[in-house]
Amino acid sequence: MNLIYDQGSSLKLKKFLEQKYGGLDVLINNRLYDAISIAEVTMRTNFWGTLWVCHALLPILRHNARVVNVSSFVSKKSLDQLFNLFLCLSLDRFRNKDLIQARVLTETRPGDGILLNACCPGWVRTDMAGPNATKSPEEGAETPVCLAMLPEGAKEPHGQLVWDKTVQEW
Repeated sequence: MNLIYDQGSSLKLKKFLEQKYGGLDVLINNRLYDAISIAEVTMRTNFWGTLWVCHALLPILRHNARVVNVSSFVSKKSLDQLFNLFLCLSLDRFRNKDLIQARVLTETRPGDGILLNACCPGWVRTDMAGPNATKSPEEGAETPVCLAMLPEGAKEPHGQLVWDKTVQEW
């Protein structure tokens, strides 16, 4: 079974995509939800899984590719709490205004035109969020699709958090 929290499946996917298609134009990461998941599975899925997929697939991104990491308000809130903890410990150098992966892409692949961003689709009517959520699946898809379809030659947004097609402050 290929799951995002299995590092080997990310490497198998990379090999398949390289052999079959020669690379990748768009990568959209989303977290999985399992009502009975424990902390280890949650971390493997939401953090490590996305990191493994990116480590495997970022090297085969083509020129002008787009990477969209789908997140949530809860993730942003958790990140804010971690940053506040770091600040309290006088480690404010860890508070960056962009995504580390975006910075690495800019440094290692300058001129490739690759844009990497995170986004929050909002409260979307899914099995996880329930029927009372304020957005339809189509409305929730607007921001990730907008980021995935940024035109060739676009420079921004890059390394940003985007909600409702608007860049937000980290």
